[in-house]
Amino acid sequence: MSLFSGSIEVRLDVKGRLFIPAPYRRILTEMQADKLYLRSEPGLDCLTVFPAAVWRERLDSLTSQLDDWNADDLALLIQLNGEAEEVQLDGQGRLLLTKKHLQAISSTGQELLIIGLMNRFTIWDKKVYENFRLSSKDLSRAIAERLAQNKNK
Repeated sequence: MSLFSGSIEVRLDVKGRLFIPAPYRRILTEMQADKLYLRSEPGLDCLTVFPAAVWRERLDSLTSQLDDWNADDLALLIQLNGEAEEVQLDGQGRLLLTKKHLQAISSTGQELLIIGLMNRFTIWDKKVYENFRLSSKDLSRAIAERLAQNKNK
């Protein structure tokens, strides 16, 4: 199965629709993903688009680790799932982004990036992403540190 990868600069049209690039639409077709879920990513100024099957897997994984009878765990599930929005691409492969969506990513919609994240993709304001992005040197260091931490577990 193909994976979403790379970054592609995009803009909203006058009606607030984001044209999903052809390579990403092909992957969605390959995944038989006619239903998508969109949510703002906790802790980041981006939106994430999940094919329905991927969203379901993530919820199942989280649910299996939480206790439905625990109020704190239930609150996490309610918020995570409650903030996800079912969306579909229109016939031209466009996704409608509302003012609420743009506010969630601190964007006017003028310059956006779609960035692949394996089985899903993210939508960023270009300037916000440039400020978030690590330099190559810092990225290498962060990966090495994370791998060392995981090796010691």
